[in-house]
Amino acid sequence: MKKIVYAAGVAVLLQASAHAANIAASTSSPITTTVTVGAGDSWEQNAGYEHFTVNAGGFLDATDSTGRFRIGVATTGSLTIDGGAVNIGTTDTILLGNGSATRSALIDVVSGSLNVEAGFNQFFLGRQGSTGIIRIEDGTVTLPELPQLDVINSGKEGIGYFDFTTALDGTGTGSLTVTGLVEQDYIDMFDGDDLYYNGSNAGNFSDYFEVTGSTLSVIPEPATLGLVAAFGAGILFIRRRFMI
Repeated sequence: MKKIVYAAGVAVLLQASAHAANIAASTSSPITTTVTVGAGDSWEQNAGYEHFTVNAGGFLDATDSTGRFRIGVATTGSLTIDGGAVNIGTTDTILLGNGSATRSALIDVVSGSLNVEAGFNQFFLGRQGSTGIIRIEDGTVTLPELPQLDVINSGKEGIGYFDFTTALDGTGTGSLTVTGLVEQDYIDMFDGDDLYYNGSNAGNFSDYFEVTGSTLSVIPEPATLGLVAAFGAGILFIRRRFMI
């Protein structure tokens, strides 16, 4: 940070050192209240505090952070959103997985929301031999653009992808919205090993997904649709019995 001091009518430029804080190092999991990553501060999940969960009522607010948001850089790390919310704004670098195959990063959106705003400098998902995954079950993920996937650095290629998962009963109501993307873009991701359904991209895109505008969501499995139909028929039957 630069500071100008006026002495005897002369502007003297002084360089003041600013000590940015790593907010993750002083945060306990699960997060059930608001945790703010302010201007100049970072969120870096390192050894000893590599796994976090954001539960209902929890809000990890990095909207105004100008530092870094990094998981899986010094060690394997995960951020599970289970009813809470994570917002990432004007950070310098968003990095999920970097350095080697023993360092991986997972953001698991079980329920709740992950929102990334425009204004970041770089966004990497899987870099330099590591794996970075954004997994979506019943939550929502909103991005201003796609992150850089499968990034090569120092001759090593990373692995980065999105994975939609469903519960054992076939339900899953999660969604991914990437500004400007259309159905063909998501199809290309599926065909290019950047988008999976329950860890696989076998079969056809249309078997699993549907796209409305720029939003990708899961098509309910046939078994789930059958349960819905059966439930509706049961309600109708009960109603008729009471009307007789």
